[in-house]
Amino acid sequence: AIAHIYRSLKAVPLQKSLIFIAFGKEENGLLGSKAWVKQIKKEETGQYCAMINIDSLGMAAPQVLENLSSKTLVDRTAALAKRMNLAFTKNNIHGAGADSESFIAKKIPALTISAIANGWESVLHTGNDKAAKVNPTSVYLGYRLALALIAELNGPPCGVSRNETK
Repeated sequence: AIAHIYRSLKAVPLQKSLIFIAFGKEENGLLGSKAWVKQIKKEETGQYCAMINIDSLGMAAPQVLENLSSKTLVDRTAALAKRMNLAFTKNNIHGAGADSESFIAKKIPALTISAIANGWESVLHTGNDKAAKVNPTSVYLGYRLALALIAELNGPPCGVSRNETK
């Protein structure tokens, strides 16, 4: 999905810069995203409008992991999904972690888009975690939601993501 978002946007003139990152070591304590945000100086955090984390698409309709996301971005994504007529839910996975947490800790708005279903624990990071378990439509819908959110965030000032302005 991330590669397709890049391909979809690479020739589009954008008002804001996009950085595409595939973090490593998430399961070992968010090491990759923590290392990334550590190098961002405090006075530079305002230059980062939002972090959109795409994690585990392919099992269900797109959803936002609410407990791993900034409220302003959760609300904005829910409204966007409604306008798109896209099946969408908010989910909380207690005890789980996501790279978005590293950005939230640095006061950068962040959101995790996922598409997991009941019983995900018996699939993700197990011997059942196979390509055959991936629903391509689920991945496509997550891609569409993420792409639309990036396009929507491209226009307004960064303060909109931070709930500083309307």
